[in-house]
Amino acid sequence: MTPGDADRRARDLGVLALALLALIWGYNWVVMKVGLDYVRPLPFAALRTSLGVLPPLIARARFAPDRDEMGPRRSDEEDPRSDDE
Repeated sequence: MTPGDADRRARDLGVLALALLALIWGYNWVVMKVGLDYVRPLPFAALRTSLGVLPPLIARARFAPDRDEMGPRRSDEEDPRSDDE
């Protein structure tokens, strides 16, 4: 695989991702229209928001580094500005 092929593949994947996003976003209107026939607007918005927050939470839980790998927190380190010496 040449570097040009890798660039073309990355560009094609980007275009595919944007096309998929447009398809999902466009179909969302149909889902909302049908959903509002069964549920009032406020509970529907709450359900939609709750379902929308699940993928980022799952991704964070799956792909976030462990605390041990990240090193100490800033509050655990000494403050370089302190003049306690």
